Amino acid sequence: MLQKNMGDTIFDKQFKGIKLTWLPWVGNDYSNLPGNCKLLLVGESNYGGWEGDNDDDGLKDTGFTRWIINHDGIDHNSNNGDPEYFHRRIMRNTEMAFYNNSEPTTEQKRKLWLSVGYYNIVQRAMESISERPNDKDYSIGWDTFFKVIEILKPNYCLFCGVEAANYFSAFEKNSFNTDGIHYLAKVSNTYPRIATVISKDKHATKLIFMKHPSKYFLWESWAEFIEQQMGDYTTWLRKN
Repeated sequence: MLQKNMGDTIFDKQFKGIKLTWLPWVGNDYSNLPGNCKLLLVGESNYGGWEGDNDDDGLKDTGFTRWIINHDGIDHNSNNGDPEYFHRRIMRNTEMAFYNNSEPTTEQKRKLWLSVGYYNIVQRAMESISERPNDKDYSIGWDTFFKVIEILKPNYCLFCGVEAANYFSAFEKNSFNTDGIHYLAKVSNTYPRIATVISKDKHATKLIFMKHPSKYFLWESWAEFIEQQMGDYTTWLRKN
């Protein structure tokens, strides 16, 4: 069993009622955020077979996502080239983009991760870093996604990667309404996408798809994009 800070567990009973391999991380401050500031970060997938047996064992634990956010998001402040570098590079790039700063403070990093929700849309572990999710993975992933946002009711969902947007037809199988997906002007070498989905109880969630914050991620360019797309949240986040 992984040792982890569980975050806010108030939603766990509802999470356990849907098909999730790993329980989402919900920051301790998420439920208390001011109006229009709730943000769910959506990763793509988890990978086994490249960080050693300990990592593969961790993937069997329903708390793996929560452990990653604590271990690589909250507790680590630098990249040092060890086997955990991949996760921490994603965390560091995300932090720099949200703060538009190459060196956000430890306190700022903690504020980010303690305020957001986080989970992966693909809930099947890839066997290696070279494996990619397939059509079925994304179809199942979108079905689960709508159940997750019905529980968390985020104002914004920022997808770390644009590939899931290619499976937007999955919207036809749920009870949410949408005006469809919209392609925006290229940022760096990627066309971001946006969409708005509205639940049966009229709660609107803006979906934002950006380049995956791993390799070749120009955080300065994406910082401006994030601020344009979710200004309510970034204004709150950057306050002292």
